[in-house]
Amino acid sequence: MVKVGKWIAKHKYLIILISILLMIPSVIGMAKTRVNYDILSYLPDTLETIKGQDIMVDEYGMGAFSLSGDLHISLAAAKEYIEGYMKNYPMVEKYLSDIVKEAKKDGYVTTLLGRRRYIRELSSNKKSEVAFGERVAMNSPIQGSAADIIKLAMVNVSKKIKEYGYNARLIMQVHDELIIESHKNCATEVSELLKTEMENVITLPVKLTAEVGTGETWFDAK
Repeated sequence: MVKVGKWIAKHKYLIILISILLMIPSVIGMAKTRVNYDILSYLPDTLETIKGQDIMVDEYGMGAFSLSGDLHISLAAAKEYIEGYMKNYPMVEKYLSDIVKEAKKDGYVTTLLGRRRYIRELSSNKKSEVAFGERVAMNSPIQGSAADIIKLAMVNVSKKIKEYGYNARLIMQVHDELIIESHKNCATEVSELLKTEMENVITLPVKLTAEVGTGETWFDAK
C-alpha cells in the first residue's frame, strides 16, 4: 500500500487522466463510471462535431492527423482542438513529456497497479520506431491502468456474487462493459452490488461513480 501511495503522489495527474478517460460499466445491463469533470469545457464553435466523441487526443497518444481522420474534420481544426486542450490542462502536457522521458531512461512504463510495459522501440535507431514507442509510453499507463481496474472489478464482482449466493453470473466483458446475467428475483440486489463494487474498486483523488441499467437484453439495458 505504501508503494502504491508513493506512486499516486508522484503521478497525480495521471490519476486525473485515468479518471477522465475511464469508462467502467457494470451491467445487468450496463453501468458506466464517470467523473464529475466537464472535460469538454473548452470546445471552439468550429469543433462542435467533437461533442460526444471519446477524448483521445495526445493524452492517448493520438496526434492531430489521427484526430482529424477519426472526427472527419480538417487537420487545422484538430490541431486547434489539441492545442486548446493542452492550454487548458497544462499539467497534462507536462505529464506526457515527463512519462516519455522516464520511459526512455527506464525502458518501460508502469500502470497504476504496478504492471510494467517494456518499450524496446524507444532505443531504436529508426525515428519512426522511436515515435511509435513514445506514443506507447503515453498510452500504456492510462489504458493499462484502466484495464487493471476493470479486471480487478471483474474479480471482486464475481467473488461477491458467489459470496452472497445470488442467482447471477458475470458472463463477459465487452471493451469497457461488464455483462451480468441475473435472475429477476435478485436483479435489484445485484445492481446495487455492482454499483458499490465499481465505485469502490480503487481509491482515486477523483471519485468514480457508476450508473447501472437493467433489461431483458443488453440492448434494453442501455
